[in-house]
Amino acid sequence: MRESDCLQSSLKFSVVIPAFNEKENLEVLHTRLTKVMKSIGEPYEIIFIDDGSTDGSFQILRDLHQKDNKVKAVRFTRNFGQHIAITAGLDYCKGENVILMDADLQDQPEEIPKLLAKLRQGYDIVYGLRRKRRDNIFKKLSSKLYLSLLAKLTSQTVNPEIAPLRIMTRRVVDYMSQLRERSRFYGGLVAWLGFPYAVVDIEHGERFAGKTKYSLRKLLKHAAEGVISFSDVPLRLAGYFGIIVSTISFVFGLYYLIRRLVWGISVSGYTSTIVAIFFLGGVLLIVLWVMGQYIGRIHTEVKERPLYVIRDMLE
Repeated sequence: MRESDCLQSSLKFSVVIPAFNEKENLEVLHTRLTKVMKSIGEPYEIIFIDDGSTDGSFQILRDLHQKDNKVKAVRFTRNFGQHIAITAGLDYCKGENVILMDADLQDQPEEIPKLLAKLRQGYDIVYGLRRKRRDNIFKKLSSKLYLSLLAKLTSQTVNPEIAPLRIMTRRVVDYMSQLRERSRFYGGLVAWLGFPYAVVDIEHGERFAGKTKYSLRKLLKHAAEGVISFSDVPLRLAGYFGIIVSTISFVFGLYYLIRRLVWGISVSGYTSTIVAIFFLGGVLLIVLWVMGQYIGRIHTEVKERPLYVIRDMLE
């Protein structure tokens, strides 16, 4: 959707909601969100992206669509991941302003007017800031670890208290739709665009039903994708590591040479040789692994497969 297309649309707001196995939350979310959007008094649409749910979520969305023509849905053939689901929502939304939120009701619809008021002051993006985060200790620590790792290895600094709930203008969404890389870190891509933004304190809710879909393995995977997408630091670190190892090896070699030439002390080579071989072999494997991660991303990009595959649409 381009800006010229948007001018032909009477929609003021699009609410984009990625969902994966959130059957128990969808009806409650729709009820609360509809009440808020009606109170704003502007034309709107609600777009759910069913990211390959297996719990019957799409049937709930179908029922909501039949009851409310403002509800639309895109259903993937399989689980492509939250960041790809967000991309699909941005591709298909038509509103002049786009609200993004999660489906678990930790992003509370009642907080949307706060973000909208700030947006009207001239910003292109307004983020919700969770002053009191209602997550378990594992989710809090893993999220902070993930974002701190990202900040140290890239130029992308993301506040761990920033909520998924945010509102963006159409020009931000149009530029986001032009960024089509497969390994996507949504927050980093938005920050890379450089549009003026603001943050607003919001009340963070507890998950209404179900459990988080982000395991530690998934968070680590996203951290790796974020680092590789936005930084060449791992490659440079591998080079620095190689220089350090080479310097240490040279110093030890010089030391043993002096022992042999000056003091005539023979060097027993078996143990030191085995240790050196294993050490250098490990270093080489680490360097090859880092390079392989970047090459693997290049391989994925050059195939130019679609970011997602749609099974059903409710328009």
